[in-house]
Amino acid sequence: MSPFIRRVALATAVSFLGLSHIASAQISFGIGSAAHREAEARILHLLESRDSFVAEDMPFTKFVQSLRDRFNINVHLDRKALDDFGIDTATPITIQLRDATLESSLHHVLEQLELTWTIRHETLVITTPEEAEAHLDTRVYPVRDLVLIEFERTVDADFDTLIDTITSTLHADSWDQVGGPGAIEPEPASMSLVISQTWSVHRELDQLLTTIRAARDRQGISAVRRGSQPAAVASPQPRPAIRYKRPTNSTWQLPRVYE
Repeated sequence: MSPFIRRVALATAVSFLGLSHIASAQISFGIGSAAHREAEARILHLLESRDSFVAEDMPFTKFVQSLRDRFNINVHLDRKALDDFGIDTATPITIQLRDATLESSLHHVLEQLELTWTIRHETLVITTPEEAEAHLDTRVYPVRDLVLIEFERTVDADFDTLIDTITSTLHADSWDQVGGPGAIEPEPASMSLVISQTWSVHRELDQLLTTIRAARDRQGISAVRRGSQPAAVASPQPRPAIRYKRPTNSTWQLPRVYE
């Protein structure tokens, strides 16, 4: 576990111990302030706005400005990253979308330029994929209802299966186990996962956990009852001491005998 994630886990463990009753709802706790989370929620809501997006050979910067004006949304062009990547912000773009979401139009246009977007500092930031990966967001996900398994009156916490599902399903090459930037660690004291990843991966993770919970509910699989705790791991029994018995006619040439 990285030192930063360890500090985050320890800092949040106590506060989450009293929040197990909300674990069944999809929720994550970012490290940022409440104001940042509210701004992020507002941007996500605006991204669901539907409209027509029509442009023919429009300079990219002009298209971005049109989004700012039409949707009253903060959009920042990461010009340094774009310059380093050799992207001319005046590059003409073409789009023909009717009754589409703002998010769909962004994906359509940015795909043409091999760019991506993220949310940073209460702003929608347009940047390169490489630069987006350089800015990780650490969040804590309560997953008690997904990791506790009850079997023959014994309750165990299986974090490994959930972690394997996440890391193999969402951008498998983006996790530190294979040299990527992202990190994921269990925090047993609060029945949570502490995850450092890009903003876009966090968003997909929200959707994945919600889907897993919905699939469980549709199949009538109930979460482990509240108050259940993982079974305590029994302490290993001490190994018997090996005593040395000196032979009656002991000399340094004779083998030693143990009992």
